[in-house]
Amino acid sequence: MDHDSRPSMDEIHLRILRVTEDLRAIQQELNCAAMQAPNDPELMEALSDPPEIDSLQVLKSALDQMRHFLWFYIRNWATHSARACARAPVPAARIPPSTRSRARPTL
Repeated sequence: MDHDSRPSMDEIHLRILRVTEDLRAIQQELNCAAMQAPNDPELMEALSDPPEIDSLQVLKSALDQMRHFLWFYIRNWATHSARACARAPVPAARIPPSTRSRARPTL
């Protein structure tokens, strides 16, 4: 993938927000279905169908992979940021001229 065809960080951020909203909606819908299933034999059967179970296993696998990737990505980013901060020069404290000449009270 070349630089020009790569999505921008803004595009990635928006996509993350959309996917997060979708995942929360899926969780809510599955939760509602699970709560209703014990009282609805047809729904219980539909939730137990192999295509339904397969799609849930595919989703779980993708989420597990993303979780591992994000753990690594965030850990790597934090390590890189800490190194960059350690190498950055520390600015000298600026003391306003009006406070330099004042005597400090002794305790």
